[in-house]
Amino acid sequence: MSMLKKMSYALPDLKESWLLLLLFVAGQLAASPVRIMPLAYCLSYLFPFLYLYFRGRRRMNMPAGEQLPVYEDICPDRPRFGRLRLWGFVTVALMTEMSVIVLLGCIPFDMEMPEWLSRAMEEMLDGNLWYNLLTMSVLAPVLEEYLFRGVILNGLKSRMAPGWAVVWSSVLFAVAHLNPWQAVPAFVLGCLFGWVYVRTRSLWAVVLMHSFNNTLTVVAAAVFGTEAVSEGDVRMLFGQWASYVLPAVSAVALAAGVILLNRYLPGKTRKETIQS
Repeated sequence: MSMLKKMSYALPDLKESWLLLLLFVAGQLAASPVRIMPLAYCLSYLFPFLYLYFRGRRRMNMPAGEQLPVYEDICPDRPRFGRLRLWGFVTVALMTEMSVIVLLGCIPFDMEMPEWLSRAMEEMLDGNLWYNLLTMSVLAPVLEEYLFRGVILNGLKSRMAPGWAVVWSSVLFAVAHLNPWQAVPAFVLGCLFGWVYVRTRSLWAVVLMHSFNNTLTVVAAAVFGTEAVSEGDVRMLFGQWASYVLPAVSAVALAAGVILLNRYLPGKTRKETIQS
């Protein structure tokens, strides 16, 4: 049985999910001396993934009297896009996500970012473009979505209503960013990713959405400069008019996207309805 399959059987509860977050932070600290960003990012997941592997393997070796979940019920990727089909889903989901990103950029954040944090974010975005794309557009979406949606959300969803599982997994996702300037957008986007994941049961769907967000950040930093992007203010990118026009357009697009996704994506399965 593959390592990923064993990790899926870990099914962490809320307490274990916080432990995984602590292990992830410890991994980030341990990997911080590594200067090659893609390698350092991968190493930061070593501790939580090892925990999940041994926890899942132990769960699979439960006493004979306890029933092991069927893998098809806990597999992190079981795509279903309903009447939208794949390309219809991709179009509507990315439109909805773009609307959320713009609205978040239009919200004034009065708390000034410390100089050291602003400098650290600018240095990260100022790095090698291909390293940035590899880390932020490929590795981060795959690893983060597997941990926070594919494992943590899956585990929480087996113990509480899906809505609460989405909220708690998004809280953990936000705290993992370790600062409020990134945590607030991460929580909002985490809720969107979590909702989409619950409805589609597709890990690769939310990986795509996460990659879309991060790629926009990398490209915007290359085009507009790292200072404007690190501040996350739409007005710095497009001017004062953006604070009036873009929120209105984005709000309409967001409402339309949510309505379409909610209407055409499959609803809960009978088993999920019983659990909630």
